[in-house]
Amino acid sequence: MNKIKYILGLWLLILSGCKENEYNTDTKIADIQNDIHKSFFDKTYSDKAEFYTKMEKAISENIRIGDLIIQAAKNTTIDKIDPSQFKECVFFEVWNIKNPQSASYDLAAKRCQTLFTLEYNKDIKYYDPSFVMANFKDLKTAENILAEKAIKEELSKSFDSTDIKSYKFIDGKYQILNNGKYIYIIQTFKAKDAILGDYTQNAHVVLTNKGNVARIDLNQNKNFNLTYIN
Repeated sequence: MNKIKYILGLWLLILSGCKENEYNTDTKIADIQNDIHKSFFDKTYSDKAEFYTKMEKAISENIRIGDLIIQAAKNTTIDKIDPSQFKECVFFEVWNIKNPQSASYDLAAKRCQTLFTLEYNKDIKYYDPSFVMANFKDLKTAENILAEKAIKEELSKSFDSTDIKSYKFIDGKYQILNNGKYIYIIQTFKAKDAILGDYTQNAHVVLTNKGNVARIDLNQNKNFNLTYIN
């Protein structure tokens, strides 16, 4: 255990010396979220976004230290941590940490190191939800432009006479499911129908982590159903 604490201390020391164009242990989660928002909001997905590049050195060091922790904890040679999965985990945690204004990057990294080392499991699978999460106008109100686009497309397919231009967001909420594979979003909105007039409706939208629509239903109740995507 002392060896593990020493390694973790060394890891923190190394990462704290990162350059300004890289993330380090003191980088606030809120700052990373803002960088992601700038890269992805109302844009197409790219795995070459700047924030991924800034994170590369930190993640590489996390993985190296994680491998050492595995060996120190189990005193044996075992499989190496999968770099792509570790990265997915880090960004999954970036969007799941409460109080991002006060929490720093090292908290997300430590959570993933625990998952991939001290509780090592080859079956663990993570997905980076950053693209969908970056397309929320505001996480508190949960207004998401990808969900709005999906809702408007669905309304345009229906047999009613809703004026798509009359769409107005009211409120919403979201939940990240399946370790980031899906983002489940409820959007409550107002619209105008040529026959019925103004109406209020709820839309349940399930997006994949890359922003594709996995499922959408209009006029549902506002309670989350965790088996909804099955």
